[in-house]
Amino acid sequence: MQISGLEKCSLVDYPGKLAAVVFLKGCNMNCSYCHNQELLQGDPSSISISKEDLFGFLQRRSGLLDAVVVTGGEPTLNETLPEFIRGIRKIGYLVKLDTNGTNPGMVSSLIEEGLLDYVAMDLKTIPEKYPHLCRTLVDTGSVVRSVNLLLNTDIEYEFRTTVYPGLTERDLSSMAEILSGADRWVLQHYSPEGNSHIDTMDPEEIVENPDLKKLAARFSSYIKSCTVRGRETALELENWKPNLDTQPGFSMALDVPELLS
Repeated sequence: MQISGLEKCSLVDYPGKLAAVVFLKGCNMNCSYCHNQELLQGDPSSISISKEDLFGFLQRRSGLLDAVVVTGGEPTLNETLPEFIRGIRKIGYLVKLDTNGTNPGMVSSLIEEGLLDYVAMDLKTIPEKYPHLCRTLVDTGSVVRSVNLLLNTDIEYEFRTTVYPGLTERDLSSMAEILSGADRWVLQHYSPEGNSHIDTMDPEEIVENPDLKKLAARFSSYIKSCTVRGRETALELENWKPNLDTQPGFSMALDVPELLS
């Protein structure tokens, strides 16, 4: 397991909680709109945060933070993830997992052991479009199994979809049917900044400035709560959230002593 980043304090990553966000390196997708390209491949030679240093930081922040969000990359690729989360919970934190849903076995075992309090799963597109968007072969059957797992769990969860160019209203309607009965589906605005690979999308499918609020309202018959995240709907929080490169609240492990103070 390679810990490649830490956001010391976030108000937006765990609903209603003050959380630290831990970024694990390595992902089995290469999505066209990904803003964390540097986290895609694990590299043992690159600078990272040791687990001991991270846990020391979490010990010092105990009582000040409510939760830890484990994200990536794709955290469930790490076989030692259960042990890692056990250590976080032992300090007294709630734990939220961000996942792309390709490893339902790992997610299921974490839930069954009582290691997770919240799961956020990205449902990126309709099954047929996963290879094009993620630029790799994806077992969409596993993705659907993860959806069904969360639909039948007792812990809190949400599904998230970035409405990228090429995701049509018809696609979203199909996804709403897959998620039928879900507690929460969050539609996220696509941001073109830093997306150098978005030209892989079919120009004929691009929908300029979709009205996500209207789309969310349309899907309310399928989803208990369909909401919009990004742009003006969360402007204050998005502006507050530390910038990955310049703000002192976040580091990609370039200066570990300062990061963990």
